[in-house]
Amino acid sequence: MKTILNGYLQKFHRTYIEDVPPLSNAMLNLKTYDYFDIVSILKVESNAMINFLSLKESTAKGFRSLTTQMTFSDLHTRAENFKKIYIDEIASMVTLYGISKEPSQLLDKMAYKIKQLEQDEQKLLEEEKVAKELIALAQEKRKDYLLTSPMQVGQQAPLQIDEGLISSLVQNDYLNNLMKTALNAGVNARKLSVERQHLIKEMERIRSLELPPDRLAEVRRAVDERLELAEKEYRSLLEDITKTNSDFANQEIRGTVRITQEPTTTTQYKKILLNVVIGAILGLMLGLFYALAYESWTRRKPAIPTGT
Repeated sequence: MKTILNGYLQKFHRTYIEDVPPLSNAMLNLKTYDYFDIVSILKVESNAMINFLSLKESTAKGFRSLTTQMTFSDLHTRAENFKKIYIDEIASMVTLYGISKEPSQLLDKMAYKIKQLEQDEQKLLEEEKVAKELIALAQEKRKDYLLTSPMQVGQQAPLQIDEGLISSLVQNDYLNNLMKTALNAGVNARKLSVERQHLIKEMERIRSLELPPDRLAEVRRAVDERLELAEKEYRSLLEDITKTNSDFANQEIRGTVRITQEPTTTTQYKKILLNVVIGAILGLMLGLFYALAYESWTRRKPAIPTGT
């Protein structure tokens, strides 16, 4: 019974309580990646954690964990500080000195990234172009609808639907969707263009860097030390978030399922034995009743006189 109840509690937790973003495999093996990849991983993981805490901060105001003695607001501040102190510092060192475990592979990765951004930008520009062309066609068709409306001036048809008006409303909605598509595609294409240009300049800067070997080794040691500290702080922060979220979840589901008595199990043999005992007791009581009744009847029965 307890196993079934625990299973329902776990299902309830998975369904209605939002879990903490798990620690990714990349975070468990940071040392296997290049420095630029490590910076990207740290940014993605920290942003996911901060977004999660922002949501919990708004839905669990005033809650304080008994285990960690922290609120979600405290954890959110701690996550923001983690990003500023560790990730931004590591990213600045890696970007400034252009350090890499394999410089040639780093340049190849950057070149591939630039090519990928260029392709994505071209797709968005093509999407924007198609959307604008459809807007132009829809506007021309809208003019035709307005000119050929079946409701003419002076006609009286109070129970008829104005097909021209309905068509115009549909066209307006269609145009709005097309405009949103064209606008979003254009904005995203400009963003990719800026990112691509920045990456090109960064690639040229890294190629021009020529640090002395001793200076390069010193910078790499400093980055490795900061990465080790960042990994420890990240694990500690994630552990506190998990404990705090677990306490909040237990508070939310407390009382939802309550055990009114200790669960017990019975077997068929126990039922049979219980029935036998009850039958024996009832039979004994019935026998005693009949015995007492017979004894009472024989005592009250008058004696039969005998002849002399």
